[in-house]
Amino acid sequence: MADRLKIFSDKKWLPANWNHVIMLYPFWGDIPLPSTDPDIGRFDDYISKGKDIFEIVNLIEDCDVAVLPFEYDFEPSKAQLASQIANEVKQKERKLVVFFNSDLITDIKLDNAIVFRTSFFKSNQKVNEFAFPGWSVDFMKTYSGKNSVLSKPSKAKISYCGYVDYLGERKTSFFGRIKSIFSSISKESLEYGSYLRGKIVRSLLTDTHVETDFIIRNGFWAQGIEDKLKVRKEYMENMFNSPYALVTRGAGNFSYRLYEVMSCGRIPVFINTDCVLPLENLIDWKKQMVWIEEQQLNQIGSIISKFHQSISETQFKELQEQNRNIYETYLSPAGFLII
Repeated sequence: MADRLKIFSDKKWLPANWNHVIMLYPFWGDIPLPSTDPDIGRFDDYISKGKDIFEIVNLIEDCDVAVLPFEYDFEPSKAQLASQIANEVKQKERKLVVFFNSDLITDIKLDNAIVFRTSFFKSNQKVNEFAFPGWSVDFMKTYSGKNSVLSKPSKAKISYCGYVDYLGERKTSFFGRIKSIFSSISKESLEYGSYLRGKIVRSLLTDTHVETDFIIRNGFWAQGIEDKLKVRKEYMENMFNSPYALVTRGAGNFSYRLYEVMSCGRIPVFINTDCVLPLENLIDWKKQMVWIEEQQLNQIGSIISKFHQSISETQFKELQEQNRNIYETYLSPAGFLII
């Protein structure tokens, strides 16, 4: 067995009733989910393999890196405790691995930390900040092991299932329309994602360059529909039934959907909103997707169509296979955490 990375985390650092981070699951156990949760089992593969990659040691002096046992939080008591732990680790001349799965873009000010976070901007990325995936279950394995590679249709077909700010004509008062001319939603706003998705969906629905398969929900996580397992199945089927899938940010500047699309072996139509993507040194992201800058949204349909027409049937199928392989190798919980 190759040398394992030696990690240290102290259960004394973890207050009662606080969950520990995913990286520690092979050693401290999984966090139970309700039986109705559609993401049950998403970390099973990592839990079974984690001890082959990491070795947890009893003394901080013996570790390669220390791990903050709870996800970082700006709630004062948690932030203060994280700072105290970081100082303790710094005194031992070690780095502290920190995970922050949140829509917030606020700076985490721990100078000896290696921070893995979901939401931040490329233009403001700190040297110690790295992106990590948002993890759902592996859609390919969950969807009855379906592993179909779609043939290339004559016209690009793109899926989307989710919430947008509005779909039909928006009726506003005269003063409301005047106000909208002089104001816009800030990119730091939690509402910016739904605004952006709505703008794109409305555009594509009337664009003759592409074929759309859109399911529009009434709110986040199919608000108003109680059967979430049925909702998740419809979401997965929608993704599997089209070769392309719309991927853009949500409330935070990142998208869980990106990793779900990759797990399906489908081709993301990725809207870049100054994003940081995981493992940019290993994955040439622009080769794996239709990459569209936010400033190009007025051309989105033609860009998708141009990409679709530029690749052969063989390349089209190979791209789907490559994306599935990238998910398994680099983006799944086991792939990312044991790289």
